[in-house]
Amino acid sequence: MSEMMQHINPIFFLDLQKFHSNAFIQFQKFKEECAYKDLLRNIKAGKDSGVYKADVDEEFAAKYRLAQIDMLMFGNYFSFDKISFSQANQLLLDMFVYGICTIKGHKLINEYKK
Repeated sequence: MSEMMQHINPIFFLDLQKFHSNAFIQFQKFKEECAYKDLLRNIKAGKDSGVYKADVDEEFAAKYRLAQIDMLMFGNYFSFDKISFSQANQLLLDMFVYGICTIKGHKLINEYKK
């Protein structure tokens, strides 16, 4: 996901929404059906393996992560002149994952980052 985000210009999503409504609807459908389900599956598996906190509300967390991505793509909160779209996404992902992880999960993330 991080590699893919490095090659995306955030203006692409605004143009998609504005000029290609059918494609935008398909994109939204993908997020709601595929991405949401993948996030749910990941969160459940992480809880089962002990890397995510047991009390994490899976549905809320999955929707929250999608909201973070929407905020990057469609919000006017960031200008991306001091930080790239990809870097902003990585920061948000880190905050999200570290927030739902146990100590065991934190150690695993730190290993992956090495």
